[in-house]
Amino acid sequence: MNSAGRILTLANLVLASGPRCRAQSVADILERVRAAVLTITTNDAKGKSNGLASGFAVRQDGVVLTAWHVVSDAATVRIKMQDGNEYAVKGVLAKGSTACGCSSTHQGG
Repeated sequence: MNSAGRILTLANLVLASGPRCRAQSVADILERVRAAVLTITTNDAKGKSNGLASGFAVRQDGVVLTAWHVVSDAATVRIKMQDGNEYAVKGVLAKGSTACGCSSTHQGG
């Protein structure tokens, strides 16, 4: 799925979450969630880049959600926020068959 498809899927989840959200346009929702969308880069054990993906911040203390296959074979993982700040991922907090939660060094507020 391309990035536009992922964003629209996220918007659909927000639209389905309640009447207050349904009163907003998709553009309004996308503007609200845009700052949470981030870029994920991964490197193998030799330091060679082996992946570029997206994910989104789910908590202000640095917890990120992405697809499990993005980080499953990575030696190092970094995230880049919409504001340009980059952070190292400390580890995988939880994993499912298709998604995982990661903790970054970001301690935003």
